[in-house]
Amino acid sequence: SVRLENHLIIPRRAALLAGCGTPKAPPPTVNMDHLPQEQLDVLEEIKIYGHTKMIKRPFDNLGIIQGVSCKSSTFGRAATKRDAILQARYQARKIGADAILYLQCNHQGDTSSPYDCTESVTCNGEAIKFK
Repeated sequence: SVRLENHLIIPRRAALLAGCGTPKAPPPTVNMDHLPQEQLDVLEEIKIYGHTKMIKRPFDNLGIIQGVSCKSSTFGRAATKRDAILQARYQARKIGADAILYLQCNHQGDTSSPYDCTESVTCNGEAIKFK
């Protein structure tokens, strides 16, 4: 019986060492529910461009930004592309950007999300500032 117990314990330890029990990080989101409408309007002013040919003025690239919408529980509010884009706009505005270039969004279930979410939508793009 001792031998059987050891065989049961080793797979559990191996699973923990392999990262199966590693807690996920909270998503990098800002609660938009309490922002005044004028601040939300400012975020909506940040344009999103799919290609540089659409931009008719010179700009500087400020770096990659990310917006995340997270459904944190089974009964929580759904993760949406709209919320993830708003989060991306918030992050772009925070670093002084005027627009976002090449914004791409992906929906992820709980097993593929790097965050502590039952599901998430993540949008990544390049923040740009016009000269």
